[in-house]
Formats: sequence, structure tokens, C-alpha cells
Amino acid sequence: MTEVRLLLTQKSATLVLTIGSNVVEQETWKFDTPAPRRELRDIGECVFNDCYDLMNYATHGAAG
Repeated sequence: MTEVRLLLTQKSATLVLTIGSNVVEQETWKFDTPAPRRELRDIGECVFNDCYDLMNYATHGAAG
């Protein structure tokens, strides 16, 4: 199992890659000022949409 997790809060963003039960990579970015909730929502939607498109391409190819 491979898991990619992005956690967005007003104070920071954390990206984690877990393979099996091992955390392979983890990075945290702290925002200089609290991030607006709208901006965090937009970032989350953008990341989700990009992952969705990637998985559709990986599953169905360019015709999907």
C-alpha cells in the first residue's frame, strides 16, 4: 500500500509519503502568516483535481 497525504491548516502544510507502514518522506511548511481558509480550500481542490486527472490517465490512458 502507498499513501500520499496532504494536511493543510492555517499555520502549516504537511506532505507525507507512506509505503507499507514506513514513512518514506515527510515535509512540513510553516506559513509566515495564517493562511486564509478560502486559499487552503482552493489549494486542496487543486491538488485533488490534479490527482484525480493523474489516476484517470493512469487507469484509462489518454482516451479517458
